[in-house]
Order: sequence, then structure tokens, then C-alpha cells
Amino acid sequence: MSLWSKILAKGARLELISIEKLARSSLNVRRDYGDLESLKESIRRKGLLQPLIVRKTNDKYEVIVGERRRKALSELAKEDPRFSKVPCLVVDIDDREAATLSLVENIHRKSISPEEQADGIKLLKEKFGMTEEQIAEEIAVAAEEVKRLVDIYLAVKELGLEVEKKAGRWRQKIVEEAVEKKALKVTPVAVAESEQKPASVKGKPELDMELERLKRKVPFSTAVIVSAVCDWLVRKGVIKDEARKAVFKYLLKVVSDNALRQYEVRDLCKNIRQKVENLEDVYRVVDGFLEDRYSKVEIRVEVSKSMYSRLMEESKRSKKSISEIVEIALKKYLEEGYGST
Repeated sequence: MSLWSKILAKGARLELISIEKLARSSLNVRRDYGDLESLKESIRRKGLLQPLIVRKTNDKYEVIVGERRRKALSELAKEDPRFSKVPCLVVDIDDREAATLSLVENIHRKSISPEEQADGIKLLKEKFGMTEEQIAEEIAVAAEEVKRLVDIYLAVKELGLEVEKKAGRWRQKIVEEAVEKKALKVTPVAVAESEQKPASVKGKPELDMELERLKRKVPFSTAVIVSAVCDWLVRKGVIKDEARKAVFKYLLKVVSDNALRQYEVRDLCKNIRQKVENLEDVYRVVDGFLEDRYSKVEIRVEVSKSMYSRLMEESKRSKKSISEIVEIALKKYLEEGYGST
């Protein structure tokens, strides 16, 4: 049963509610309201085209869907009393359903940034204990997309990057101001230690210099994926925080030296998350991954046009390459014993 089906099964009613009784929901991840003036002008000319979705909380109504419209109507009501009453669909839902519905509606309206989407996904994971697969099912996107949003957002935060926002539509520009590139503060202790270490350029340790060189050799989005798995290793206690840079450098070098494609980097990081319990496991998993990669052979197959079309559709849906899909299908075929019947 879909989320909306569950909500409607509990009952919903349409009411005219005073704008003063409508309140922002703490579960709404939107932080930027965008261009309210154009929205206000549209409401002035055409009225409110869709009701807000709200739930009763004590003497107020919490806006689950339509916070930007609530904000615009609040300002309009000060100019014109016609906007002081707002059509609302009142639903009976719990916190988890409210957070999910708010995120679903905002994602499908394309009205929030990827950063805010990631905030919403993190909220569902951390506050309500939902898995990435459950979230993906509820918001009707691929589980890999859910994981991508969380990984990139965590890495952007960790690396000290910014997401630049433009008025109107959201545009992303990842501005590289990584923590690793920030100049070290010079202190007597740092100077004393530097005398015992190999020489560096402009006060930057050789490890930092090597990291910068490697990050320039791989696509930025790939570096972000690798950085995210390093953060995971630290959070899980597999490696200590001070070892993070060395592991980050090692993985970037593997990616660069072997010219790994982004889907391969994702697979490698997935293997690390699933199989690693200590630092030695990291090297073991990487060695196993590379061994498997170089032991692959290229085969040529012929399929019907209809089958090719289905493969293309599945590739777009699952965000996997056709080669990956074919390999998965072949593994399933062989493992389930179809070949012996």
C-alpha cells in the first residue's frame, strides 16, 4: 500500500483554516524559500491552486506539504484579508509519515535542493530508523540514488565544501575548499615537529601534497565517493581519524592507477562497507576487487531489439550499466541451476 493510500485510509478532510493557526513543521527540511515574490504574484492572480496538507497539533496546524505557499500567504494576508483563510487538507499522520510525506512531495515537485533532500533522508534514517531500501521504496527513487545523496552530502560537509544556491531554480556548484587544502596554523610545536619530518612545500606535509595531486587526477565526484567511505571507516571504528588521510590517499591511488570507472568505484566502496572489519580487510577487499576486475573477459552476445530496449530501460531505472545487469542476470541463472535442467 502506498504512503498516500495509508494516509487516506485513516481519513482526511478539507477545511478553511486561519493563516495564523498554520505553523511550520520541524520535520520539513526546506531551508530556502526561493523567489517568494513570483509565487505571491501567481497567488494574487490565480488564487491557491492546491490546498496545503496539514495535521492538528494542540491549538495549531502543522504544515506538512506547502510550507513555501504558507509563507507567501502569510505575507499576502497582511496586505489583503482575502488570504487570511487557507484551504487545507487535514490528515491524521504520525511523525514518520509526516517526515516521509514532506520529503516525497518536495522531491517530486523538484522544489528542494539535493542538499535538503539528503537532510530529509538523513532524518528518516537517524530519527526513525528507516533503511535506505525502505526510504527508496517510500519516495519512489532507486536505492542507489538514496545512497548517492547521503554519501555526497556527508563528504561535502566533511571536506568543507559549499553548495552554491541561485535564486529561482537550484543550481549546484561544488566549490573546492577542502579541509586538506587549508593552510596549517604555525605553532612552536608544529615547527619543532616539522624539523623531524621530510621537507614540504609552503608548510604542507607530503601526504597533503600527494592527496592534492591524486584528487586532481580523478573526477571530483569520484573523490567524494571515496571520501565518504573513508568517513564510514572512521565512524565504524575500523580506522582511527589520524589514519584517514593515508587510507584516502591509498584508495585514490588505486582508483587513479587502475583507471576505475565511477560505477566500479561505487562497487569497490560497497564491498568495503560490507566486508571490512579492520584495516587489513581494506587491503584484502581492494586486492580481491582488482583480481576479479582483471580476471574478467569480454564476450559478445546477440539479443532481440525488444530485449535490448528492456535492458536500456532497466539500466536507466537501476542506474547500472548494461554489462552489470547482464552479469547479475547470468549469476542468478547459474546460481539457481537453470543451466542444469
